[in-house]
Amino acid sequence: MKPSFPILLVDDDTATLDVIQRAFSQCFPEANLMAVSSYKQAIAYINGLDGYGPKLILLDLELKTGPTGFDLLTLIRLHPLGKLIPVVILTSNDSDDDISHAYSLGANAYNLKPFGYAGWKEYVLNTRAYWFNSARVPKLYFDEADQISR
Repeated sequence: MKPSFPILLVDDDTATLDVIQRAFSQCFPEANLMAVSSYKQAIAYINGLDGYGPKLILLDLELKTGPTGFDLLTLIRLHPLGKLIPVVILTSNDSDDDISHAYSLGANAYNLKPFGYAGWKEYVLNTRAYWFNSARVPKLYFDEADQISR
């Protein structure tokens, strides 16, 4: 099956990226997962879009280098097209303050990272069931004029 649901995954942990990518390839074959490991790479990906953009962003808050996931979420929400992309915070941080802050910045959901591969497969199946099968998201077409200012 040809991937038809582009997802941007932003997480700086290579082990986490690997397990998520394996779970997506097995449990959500329609997904076209673009994994980046930093704020800078995420901005470069969005600014380099020429055509349809992601239908979902999975964003870790705790990026170790440079700006945080909160900073990236803020920029995405200021962008005319980015504000229409659902952003799911995917983190190991269960702080009530961070949950409130993420929602106040425009996050669509706040999910805790599962433990183990079985947990990731269940998470991906649930993501597929909701974001691919149930929810409707806009098709967003990006061109050179749609840059995010850094």
